[in-house]
Amino acid sequence: MSPAAGAAPRRVVLCADDFGMEPSVNEGILRLAAAGRITAVTCMVDMPAWREGARALPGVSGRADAGLHLDLGTRSAAELLALAARGALGLVDEDRIAERVAAQLDRFEAATGAPPAFVDGHHHVHQLRPVRSALLRVLRARYGERAPYVRNVVPLRPRGMKAAIVAGLGARPLLRRLEAEGIAHNPDFAGVYDLSARSDFPGLLRGWLGDLADGGLVMCHPGLPGEGPVAAARGAELRYLESDRFADDCRAAAVRLVRPSETSP
Repeated sequence: MSPAAGAAPRRVVLCADDFGMEPSVNEGILRLAAAGRITAVTCMVDMPAWREGARALPGVSGRADAGLHLDLGTRSAAELLALAARGALGLVDEDRIAERVAAQLDRFEAATGAPPAFVDGHHHVHQLRPVRSALLRVLRARYGERAPYVRNVVPLRPRGMKAAIVAGLGARPLLRRLEAEGIAHNPDFAGVYDLSARSDFPGLLRGWLGDLADGGLVMCHPGLPGEGPVAAARGAELRYLESDRFADDCRAAAVRLVRPSETSP
């Protein structure tokens, strides 16, 4: 999609997931935030590198919002699907989930001195039944009308089979709740792909930047070289996001990167 001549730039939130997972992820994300190449950092407060990483977040607070990446222990697609199935069958204790949400909010606030600017979920667990109900209950009880922005994972247009599967796990019921309760959220979502070294991340991101609605959110997973099955993809994302090519692609798409807090009324 080519931007119309003279059109105002579309606002896009570019959010780096998994901060706190390991030092190499933290360092890559902090580099991008300091350079203004990402505008949101979502944090895993139960992971080994969280405490050290949290001490560095004030240095990028003017460039990127920090949020909570709710983690219920899923480490694979199979574990996510098992949790989703148990939730759909009523086998997940909503009160227990609420306790885990509150505990992670406590840890976030203890380390940063402030509530999260937004909340989402590792493997998008925040959309699952009954996780979404527990999450929204805790956010309302804790923050009242100042509940933080919550990531919506419903894309406004088809963005691949994996994105459709993710959205099918509970994204639309969550979106209806966010709209009904007046909780700030992104109107469009992109960033789902296989996180493999074979994927053309620059090409994918150019496509998402080209058709994302104003105020939409793109998730990414950058990091320095490290361990794990997606380490190569993290490195590829970091290299592109630090490049002049990425800046040129944003200009060509008439996109202005903004923080989640800059999209809310």
